Formats: sequence, structure tokens, C-alpha cells
Amino acid sequence: MSINRTVLARSILAGGVVVGALTMSTAAAAPADAVPATMAPVTTSVRAMISPSTSLPVLRIGARGSLVRSLQTELGVAADGDFGPVTWRAVVSLQHRYQLRSDGVVERSTWYALSHSVKALPRSIPAAAITGAQRRGFAVVADTHTNVLYLLRYDRASRRVVQALQTPTSFGGCNRDGCYTTPRGTFGVIRKGGADHRSGLYDGPNGKGAPMPWPVFFHGGVAVHYDPLGASHACIHVPSLTDAKLVHDTMPIGATVVVQ
Repeated sequence: MSINRTVLARSILAGGVVVGALTMSTAAAAPADAVPATMAPVTTSVRAMISPSTSLPVLRIGARGSLVRSLQTELGVAADGDFGPVTWRAVVSLQHRYQLRSDGVVERSTWYALSHSVKALPRSIPAAAITGAQRRGFAVVADTHTNVLYLLRYDRASRRVVQALQTPTSFGGCNRDGCYTTPRGTFGVIRKGGADHRSGLYDGPNGKGAPMPWPVFFHGGVAVHYDPLGASHACIHVPSLTDAKLVHDTMPIGATVVVQ
């Protein structure tokens, strides 16, 4: 995404996020009236800088400036730099496609969804995943050969399945309980958990259930979930919290998960 890289880097090192001439602390969400009308100049494209570790200003109706203009360009609406009703409707449409909160406010999950909204599919994507995305809106393909997870989205406007996310991942692993292999095949999402979810099958180091933040279960106790260590039991481990949360928030119950 795109704010001046030098200013952004200095702000992150100082523990804040640059918004126009202000620096906001990242420790807590900024109040609605803390977002100024005019944003800082944009020096690179929106897609060039966005990543799970990038912090960006929250944009809403009334915002103006170069960052709004870049947002409008990515959304395909008139890039006049003024966040008005037309831009708001385009943002709501994007959020609805990703099953995010459709309030027209551009925050972290919306920025990230936008940056992954038009990528082509790799040739290795199986037909079952494409069909699943067409039916339920989203699908996941976890490739054990390349250690990559793909989140697929069905774009209703173009009537095609596109890549919404590509993220590194790991599978299964060995620990004090033994070695485990992630099951291969085509599955469906059966349930999901939250940020504080813990395993009901295995204990963690402190004796409580092993932590499994943002799990998407697709085969008994096997799930896609956030795990920065990348080694537990038979689950699919996503090292990025933002990526794991995006998979969790967009995959509905019954959505297709293909492990190949």
C-alpha cells in the first residue's frame, strides 16, 4: 500500500501510524473523529506496500487525499480523492464479497482483502476447489508439496474464481505426543473457533489445552489456524495472524477445503 516509505518506517519504529500530519498509537483503535480529512501523499501503488505487518490509516466517508485516490483506483471508481457515497458503495460491495463487516469503513481487513482481490489462480488448483468456491463463495487449497495455502473467491461480477490470498503454511509435525500427518483429500468446514480457542484433544506447555487461534475445522479436530511456530499435530499452520484471520472470517460453514 502506499504512504511515503520513510515516514511510515519512522512511525512504525516509534510505535505509531502516520495519518496525514498526525501519528496515532497502534496500541488502541483511533476514535472516529481522529482521522483527518486530508491524508499524506502517496508515493507508491496500494498493492506495493500492503502486507500483514503494514499498518494503514482507517478511511471513511469524508476522508480526502492521495490515499483515497489510490483506494478509488483499486476499486474502479472515479479517482477524485474524495471519499463520498460512490466510494462508500464500492467499499461495501468489496466487503460483502469477502463476507467482512459491510460498513463502508476501510480498515485493516478491508485493505488486505483489496490487495488480494484480483490475482489469477495457479494451474495447480484442483477442480473441486473451484467448484466449491463457486457454490459457497470461498474455498481453501492447502498444497503440501509447496507449503502454500490459497484462499479462493468467486467473483460474481466476472463469474470467475480468483485468488484472494496466497500464504506460506506448514502441515502436521512432531512433538512430545508423536508425529502427525495432515489428512489429504476434499473436506468441508464443520465449525470455527475464536482468538482464544484451545484444543480439546491436546495440552499446551502450561497444561491447558494447546492454543489454536482462529481455527477453521474441516476434519474432526484438524483445522487451519494461526500458529507462528509451525509445528503441532495434524493441523494446517498459518504463520501470519492476519492471513489466518482472513481465512477464518471469509470461509463459511460447508466451504470446501482441499489438502493435496
